Amino acid sequence: YRKGPKSRNVRKQKIRVARAHERVANMRLDFLHKASTSIGETQAVVVVEDLKIRNMTKSARGTKGSPGRKVRQKSGLNRSILSQGWGTFLSLLEYMYGPTRYVKRFFPFWKTVGACMYTAS
Repeated sequence: YRKGPKSRNVRKQKIRVARAHERVANMRLDFLHKASTSIGETQAVVVVEDLKIRNMTKSARGTKGSPGRKVRQKSGLNRSILSQGWGTFLSLLEYMYGPTRYVKRFFPFWKTVGACMYTAS
């Protein structure tokens, strides 16, 4: 088998691709560890916005009757969101520093005044 799917060169290439993917995954995990450690060491309280990552990364393909719009753009956005590792980052924060405080989505931080939590209209 010189060129077929059972050839030795195909096997070697699969191993090379798997190694490259593993390196990227290890680099991502290393960055997330370093980022969560630096946040935990420098901040007294960690507050995270409660984002629904699974809903944000759903497919925009739609159905046969009503096909989706801008499917390629959405799939690129999904790929970038998932490659950032948001869920892993949150689980690392909780693992390292205990339970993390979550804030509801659409909480008006830009209108809120410091300690008294007064919200300007």
